[in-house]
Amino acid sequence: MASSYLEIDRKNTDSNVFIHENIRYETTRFTWKVKFNTALDPRTVNSTNMFVTTLNQSPVHTSIIYNSVENMIEITPTGEYNPNEPYILNITKNVKSVSGKHLKHAVQIQFKIK
Repeated sequence: MASSYLEIDRKNTDSNVFIHENIRYETTRFTWKVKFNTALDPRTVNSTNMFVTTLNQSPVHTSIIYNSVENMIEITPTGEYNPNEPYILNITKNVKSVSGKHLKHAVQIQFKIK
């Protein structure tokens, strides 16, 4: 039976639940690359549905690029991340495929820049 939801392509396909991870990087200009299992509706690839915030929910200005050939989005800050400040990458359930499927679960990944 085909799923009625859009999925983010991930290495561990046995997991049905997204794991929220604490990740630490050593660059102040880190770009998130998120691969999906199907083509996205470009109208839903935007800063309302995909964004970065600080832990206290202050928005971080980012640029979002959608690569329709690889079904991948890239989210890059327009400035630099502050070292040792935790951030959260947010992808809402409002992201849809071209066939109208949406994400089953919102994704939040906490990260910190050294």
